[in-house]
Amino acid sequence: MMIDGKSNEMDVAPFIRNGRTMVPIRAIAEAFGAKVNWKAATETVEIQVDNLFISMQIGNPVAMVGKKVTALDSPPIIENGRTFVPLRFIAESFGAEVEWVAETRTIIIYYSK
Repeated sequence: MMIDGKSNEMDVAPFIRNGRTMVPIRAIAEAFGAKVNWKAATETVEIQVDNLFISMQIGNPVAMVGKKVTALDSPPIIENGRTFVPLRFIAESFGAEVEWVAETRTIIIYYSK
């Protein structure tokens, strides 16, 4: 995974489901410098970077970004024991721009803190 020209390793591969690229939450969040917290009892993942807080629950098409309720077109899922989230939603929540290059099936994320 490359973000702004910087290579970040993912230990599991992203995949496309229902037209959305799903990525392992820890890999994408930590690439943005965020902390990830998993609440097993409610299957909720919490992500925090600076003053931004995101909360998402497995299978739930609604997320909290700060105090704002946001509809998701693809909810988080667990696949082979790993939590996957829609890449575009996470990246854009962090203020990044996302570009899909169909010819090469590549996603480019532009981010500056």
